Amino acid sequence: MTQNFIDKILQNEKCNKHGGGFHFFSPDNPTITLSTLELIAKAYKLSKTLTTYGDVGDRIMVCLPSGCNYIISFLACIMSGCIPVHLTVLRPKPFCVSHKTDTLNTIHPCDA
Repeated sequence: MTQNFIDKILQNEKCNKHGGGFHFFSPDNPTITLSTLELIAKAYKLSKTLTTYGDVGDRIMVCLPSGCNYIISFLACIMSGCIPVHLTVLRPKPFCVSHKTDTLNTIHPCDA
């Protein structure tokens, strides 16, 4: 049986002696800790929404800062058969003209 990415994560969780899970640190927010099963469950729920609105092979722009929601979104894209396209958030709010140009330059080669 061929293992996929999610199977491999779950297999590593079983082998993990210290309880596993993921810890997301942020200077602005308290630390978020999710078990592997919680992370997979959240990603699966989001992947069901993605399959409602998209098709396998569609490109999905993920424009989130590093952290819990980014990982969940990235995994959801993979689970739904979509291709996650990372868009780096280079500039803080407010959304400026230069950021709009960066976004359009990313979208254009993806045929999005």
